[in-house]
Amino acid sequence: MKCIEDESQACRSEPRIGGESRGKWRTDDEHALVLLPVLLHSGGDSGDGDGGKELKVANSLKLRHCLCEKQSKSLEALAKIKEGVSFDKVCAEFSEDKARQGGSLGWMTRQQMMGDFQNVCFTMPVSTCAAPIYREIKTKFGYHIVIVEDRK
Repeated sequence: MKCIEDESQACRSEPRIGGESRGKWRTDDEHALVLLPVLLHSGGDSGDGDGGKELKVANSLKLRHCLCEKQSKSLEALAKIKEGVSFDKVCAEFSEDKARQGGSLGWMTRQQMMGDFQNVCFTMPVSTCAAPIYREIKTKFGYHIVIVEDRK
């Protein structure tokens, strides 16, 4: 695995949490673009002190996602999320898979997810449709925008 140095090789959009960049893209062995996991900080703290939040160990996650085949459609969906439109409404409008009814994938275990999609999802904190903390993941299926609603 290697980091992508040249931005022209990678998806130009970066992982976002409330509009802030929180990670870097890399390629895996199958050349899918994925997000390197990073520690997320709660609040507006710079993260130097006790601002880091430990994630609860989980065997399964309750997920929502918006899957778009084309990057342009994914960027449109991201723009709506940034405007404050509820994540589930954006999924209903833009998602191109069976989870169109608000993007709900339900509860999923590690074994039900593939490779780096699993790795990224299990590093994400819990959030809501109204205030999503989301990640963008490029896989062979397209461009995913994912949130974790619960962990157990």
